[in-house]
Amino acid sequence: MKGFVPKKIYKILTKFSPIASNDVLVEFKGKYLLLKRTGDPARGLWYTPGSRIYKNEKLVDAVHRVAKEELGINKIKIEKFLAVSEFFCKPGKFGQKDIYYISFAYLVKPVGDFKIKMDYQHSDFAFYKNPPKNSHIYIRKLFSLAKKKNLCITQVGSYTLS
Repeated sequence: MKGFVPKKIYKILTKFSPIASNDVLVEFKGKYLLLKRTGDPARGLWYTPGSRIYKNEKLVDAVHRVAKEELGINKIKIEKFLAVSEFFCKPGKFGQKDIYYISFAYLVKPVGDFKIKMDYQHSDFAFYKNPPKNSHIYIRKLFSLAKKKNLCITQVGSYTLS
């Protein structure tokens, strides 16, 4: 698999450096798609799909990859860039003490027909007009930013995920 880093090496990388990642907020008919996470970080919370960005992968290519791999949506239109944020996650994805992510968030819309096909990282999905109670403050910020007409954001915030 292109861009895949073996778990052993990933654990070493995350011990010494930040991970570049993306978050994809999908809008459909005025509602936003969230997935219930099954693993750390943010286990059990409603969250956006997302992924680390692979070496030599363009940011927008990573957004398209996430839509296809995590959701089964073959074609999307990127509506706008929403934010860049940093996350201090405890525990990390593979039980590390902590991981530091820098995430680029995008608002996208599906093009044509689609059917959500979740991957192993999620147990449920739903479309929401407003963020549910069981969502991280970051998700509430993304919903707010997605609804703004004129947006010029450099950083939304710094968050802790546990």
